[in-house]
Amino acid sequence: MFYFYIRKTKTGCLPNPDNSRKFYMRAHPITLAFDNPQTEKSYQESYFRESLSLTRLSLAIAAALYALFGLLDYVANIPHLHFFLILRFVFVVPLLLFIIGFSYSRYFYRYWQSLLFTAFVVAGTGISLMIVLYPENASYFGGLMLIFLAGYSFIRLRFLKATLAGWITLLIFNILAAYHMPHGGILLISYNFFYVSANIIGMAVVYHFETNSRKNFILNQQLIDKSKELEEVNKSLEDRVEKRTKDLTESRERFKNLTELLPVMVYETNTEGVITYANQEAFRQLGYEKEELLSGSKNVLHLVTEEYQQQARKDFLRSLNHPDIVTGEYAVVRKDGTTFPVVDYSNPVFVNGRVAGLRSVAVNLSEQKTNEKLRTEVEVAQKSANFKQNFLANMSHEIRTPLTGIMGMVDLLSQTSINDTQRDYIQTISLSCKNLREIIDQVLCFSKIESGKSTLKKETFETINLCYKAQRFFESIGSHNVRFSFNHDLAIPKYIYGDEGKLTQVVNNLMSNAVKFTPSGSITLETKLHDYDKATKEVVIKVSLTDTGRGIHPSMQEKLFKPFSQLEESVIRGNEGTGLGLSICKNLAALHGGDIGLESAFEKGSTFWFTFKAEAVDEDSINLKKYNKAHTPLPNKLKILLAEDKKINQKVIRLMLNSLGHEVVVAENGEEAMEMFDPRLFDLVLMDIQMPVMDGLTATRNLKKMYKNLPPIVGLSANAFEGDREKYMDTGMDEYVNKPVTTNDFINLVERLFPERA
Repeated sequence: MFYFYIRKTKTGCLPNPDNSRKFYMRAHPITLAFDNPQTEKSYQESYFRESLSLTRLSLAIAAALYALFGLLDYVANIPHLHFFLILRFVFVVPLLLFIIGFSYSRYFYRYWQSLLFTAFVVAGTGISLMIVLYPENASYFGGLMLIFLAGYSFIRLRFLKATLAGWITLLIFNILAAYHMPHGGILLISYNFFYVSANIIGMAVVYHFETNSRKNFILNQQLIDKSKELEEVNKSLEDRVEKRTKDLTESRERFKNLTELLPVMVYETNTEGVITYANQEAFRQLGYEKEELLSGSKNVLHLVTEEYQQQARKDFLRSLNHPDIVTGEYAVVRKDGTTFPVVDYSNPVFVNGRVAGLRSVAVNLSEQKTNEKLRTEVEVAQKSANFKQNFLANMSHEIRTPLTGIMGMVDLLSQTSINDTQRDYIQTISLSCKNLREIIDQVLCFSKIESGKSTLKKETFETINLCYKAQRFFESIGSHNVRFSFNHDLAIPKYIYGDEGKLTQVVNNLMSNAVKFTPSGSITLETKLHDYDKATKEVVIKVSLTDTGRGIHPSMQEKLFKPFSQLEESVIRGNEGTGLGLSICKNLAALHGGDIGLESAFEKGSTFWFTFKAEAVDEDSINLKKYNKAHTPLPNKLKILLAEDKKINQKVIRLMLNSLGHEVVVAENGEEAMEMFDPRLFDLVLMDIQMPVMDGLTATRNLKKMYKNLPPIVGLSANAFEGDREKYMDTGMDEYVNKPVTTNDFINLVERLFPERA
């Protein structure tokens, strides 16, 4: 076999240096074709594209020379002239011109090697016949040289076909000479010597050309692969640099925002001591305006009193050359000439591995007692915040767990045969449960916002979905005495990039308030394009919700968006709530770079509005899911393993799933679930997160280690803080459902995990 020696890399093959491992690309020793059919096909296509122009040119030159020799024969009036002209201008030249013309056809690729082979043999046979009939004409010898030169070197016949054509031409010549050449002898031997020599040389040339062409093809393929890899690496590096730059910018902004809140002086200097940044507290305590202190001429050492100058300069130089914090106590001078003692903490700022200056914090010791009190209050506030977070998490979990049982049983009870009075009682219980869950959700949402842990989870969605979802929400909570309608501005881009969930939450909160305070009349939702920057594709959208309810007195409007604020008791009687809804809306709007407000006429109605920023998305660059469809029971039965330690939840979830036609097997904890699990028996695993003996997260990780092919594992938990879902999914769970759960939640879950059964 014939081998190409090339170096094996992650992306393919490259020329083999001495210190690398050899990789062999095998090729047939005669046809030179690669063993791999796909590689051979790619090479043939590449070879055809590269050879086409030269082949056309070579055929055109051959045809021209063939015709030129004919004209010379005509001028010389040689013997057999009539026959030779027919041979040239009826057979050979038309054949060459036909091949040139056919080369512009899309079918030429299929036959081009066969046609070139035919052209070589026919042209060579024609010259051979002329030599046999008129050996005295030496110009035919030159014509024969051109034919062999073109056949082997220019018209791009492959090695095997060129070789066959050359030797067939030689064979035809000898057959013709045997019958027609009047005087063979030495002349015949000379011509045979030429034929054999030309064939051997031509074979070497075309063999060398094709093997090198194939090697170059393989190398080019590997270079292309390597280029793609380098492009990917470059793109990855660009993304990392962009992300790092963004992180650094955000970090810088967070640093500045934080320093503005601190009751101490924070400042930065360059290596010469010139102040480049100072917070508001520094301006206040030193008595300078921002422009005065950051003018580029104010040196931090000039602010130290004369008696501390030497020590301050020494500490400054030590800070530049010391990676740890350097502490010093000095007296500094205010703009008005008064002084006060400070303790200064400094450490170097590095840029690209070099010290670029100092970042320092200076504490006014004259206010030390106040600061100590503030630090104590901060610690107490932090402990209080942590306690509140833990308390809310535990209370949410403990309330949501029994709510699963209550809401589940109400859901199942509503599906039984009941009279109108019982149905009214059930609807009242269900509404109370939903209100309780809404209160829990609002308290948790406010807690996340208050702690700064609420972040946007952006995705591409259709803007009109905000209206559709609002309509569905109204249908679930609205009154028959109230009409709902919406007006969607068609100028708004169809698709935007933003946090659809949080925007829907704002609309739903405003809708809840509108329904509460509108016993009859109408509620109208309107979306409007507020601003659109086509260069950056940033859009500002305004959403308004107008009701014909009671309206809000001007004296009450200012406090509506503050936490835990409500209208006076006479207005809200029968419409209790946490007083957090509008405060949450305000914070979520601000999180989207927008604002919120209202316009109200007392006893006539109100319009609540909010704005948000998003990014317009081209419609042809996305593939969105369709809007939620109506739920229908699934026709196929699933066998489900439920791991749940609470008896009431076991009962309720099993009944819900049984009502949908599924079979449920219950495990008390994660360890029991592992013992009962068999991938051949179960289609779905529902895994509670918090269980005794072994929790759901540990059980999931162990199942992932034990089995390669697992059915979907879905986490169940009453924990509802932001980040819980991501934390559970990172352990290997395929989906996560938050308690309390309803029958519709399970229908949605099965539709997502088993779309083919929907």
